[in-house]
Amino acid sequence: MFERQGSSGYKPGLQTTEALDAHYGHPHRRYPTIHVAGTNGKGSVSHALARILQDAGLRVGLYTSPHLVDFRERIRVNGEYISEQYVVDFVESLTPNPTPKGEGSLHPSFFELTTAMAFKYFADEQVDVAVIEVGLGGRLDSTNIITPMLSVITNISPRSPQKRLESSSEAFPSSLARRRPKRAPFSSRKPAKWKPRFSSPKNSRCPLPCPISS
Repeated sequence: MFERQGSSGYKPGLQTTEALDAHYGHPHRRYPTIHVAGTNGKGSVSHALARILQDAGLRVGLYTSPHLVDFRERIRVNGEYISEQYVVDFVESLTPNPTPKGEGSLHPSFFELTTAMAFKYFADEQVDVAVIEVGLGGRLDSTNIITPMLSVITNISPRSPQKRLESSSEAFPSSLARRRPKRAPFSSRKPAKWKPRFSSPKNSRCPLPCPISS
């Protein structure tokens, strides 16, 4: 279940994440989300957004990665970590067969399970909004099953350390076009930098990102 195979553990596609999400009744659909992507700065932006929303009086879920000391750092509500008991109960509910009956053996990765746990926890905690940071990024990232009310893109490096992953700068616009039609993302980069990516026919449904003033 918790794979430790390095790059060999990578499985393309969102089928496993979608199956887990369906098993729990699509919990991410019960609250609005903000999706934050990028190579550098996405964690800081996610924490800042969560704090701003919390100070505005909202109950805010925050999902980030990786953790520094405690796994529970990844999943928070109004700054409070997910409880140890919730994590234990969630994992035990999937052991030894983390698969809904009749769907075969999914063998979800660590990140796929953590994402499912976060989405369910936010629904159980009845958050007003959740800020979701992408994992590795690209169109096959597990967090891409959500349809956010807002997408934020920090800076994106054209190079990926894993050859099997699509270039983030190529994949993210196509992901936005497929899952967020007519919803403009916000970016720290100038519009001209993004225009070649968002102007292709396959990305035509996705508006050019709105720049964030520095």
